[in-house]
Amino acid sequence: MLGFTKNLTISISSAYAVASSIFQQQPVFFMKSPATKTVLILGLGHPRQEPFLRSLHQGGMNVYAAHVDRKEKRRSRFLAGFFQLPNDEMGQLEALEKFGLEHGPNIFLVASNDEYIALVSQNRESLSRHFNIPLPGWDIVRRMMDRREASRIAGELGISIPKTWEIKSEAEMLRTIEELDTENFDHILKTLSVLSEPADEGGLRQTKPAPRDKQAMVAMCHDIQRRTGAFPLIQQVIPGQADAAVGVTMLVGPDEKIELSYCVQRLRLTTYQLAGAYVHPYVLGSVVWCQTVHDEEAVEKARALVAAFRYTGLAVIEFRRHLTTNELFLMKVEPRPVRATALATAIGMDIPTAMYAAFNEQPVEVADDYSDGVQWLYIQGCLESLFNNDVRNRRDLLRLLLRMPKMRAFAEDLKDPVPLIAGAAKLAFRRIRRKQPLTAHR
Repeated sequence: MLGFTKNLTISISSAYAVASSIFQQQPVFFMKSPATKTVLILGLGHPRQEPFLRSLHQGGMNVYAAHVDRKEKRRSRFLAGFFQLPNDEMGQLEALEKFGLEHGPNIFLVASNDEYIALVSQNRESLSRHFNIPLPGWDIVRRMMDRREASRIAGELGISIPKTWEIKSEAEMLRTIEELDTENFDHILKTLSVLSEPADEGGLRQTKPAPRDKQAMVAMCHDIQRRTGAFPLIQQVIPGQADAAVGVTMLVGPDEKIELSYCVQRLRLTTYQLAGAYVHPYVLGSVVWCQTVHDEEAVEKARALVAAFRYTGLAVIEFRRHLTTNELFLMKVEPRPVRATALATAIGMDIPTAMYAAFNEQPVEVADDYSDGVQWLYIQGCLESLFNNDVRNRRDLLRLLLRMPKMRAFAEDLKDPVPLIAGAAKLAFRRIRRKQPLTAHR
């Protein structure tokens, strides 16, 4: 079976390459008489930046990128230039100031990950001398990134949140874990803020599945407290599979008008298991495969939450439906683009160009509605996961092949081959040299 799986993996990779070139959509909106010709993207090498590179370049912009790491994507044909940022905040601000003086004013600035969102939002006033910033100030963004504050605001709006314990002391942590019903409920550990050190060092994520063994859970809490400086939140897992998760993507203009919104449902493969009974959604393949859906309740609650924050810019609000009651629970709030942003282009709601237009006082031209079942796939992450989890791979590969006609967007851009080839070569060399399994990009 292993030989069949590896051969089929190679075949499906070729099929995906053909499908991507056929199905990947072009932006539906192009800027005319742009207010600026320069865009700077903070962050590079992650699927969430791909649509910004492609769409804004095709819209006539000179697209630059800056990041602390020199990723293969810096070789993209869509980039006018790349520069490496220092690791410290002061050095990053000095680099942005220099870029602003050389290419400004009114450079459209896209912060694409949590750290850059925080950097730009905290220094919004000074950066605004050179940059057009589609983000509010830190007083708003900070509240969105603080899990406790986001949950409090959601509760005031009548939005359900999972049962959560905030731990403030060693004694409280021990008492709380002792009282947990770990036989009937699974739990997850979360850092207080998305900006802290990761809860899961291996996956570099801010959440980590808690073991059912209480002593092991205590040890895990101690480890997270040692690395982050605070005990994690303990949250009861909402019963259901990864496909119970529904994300609402929303673009809010500077006048707080919602310019576009759509819903995405995560899809799951069947090959993944962990030692405990709880299987983390990000391990289920959901992070590499999703589709459009309509969920009016989720959209309504996401609108209310964004309005309560008085947020402007791009935001993704994720919910999860209870397996038996179908109740909708808030899971997280993210004031940034997510991995599957390219799906918006395929449904006529191209986020990069719509975002540019909204914050440059231009009309936003997007589709009024979209079809359900339009799918997005992260090819590299999918193939790596299937390769590393051989159990029942045959079924999963066949499922993906059967779903091919509905796949209209991909994380990778095969019309930008040089970074893909360089990245694939690097991964292959690392695998051969270290003899370790490939790990999908988190």
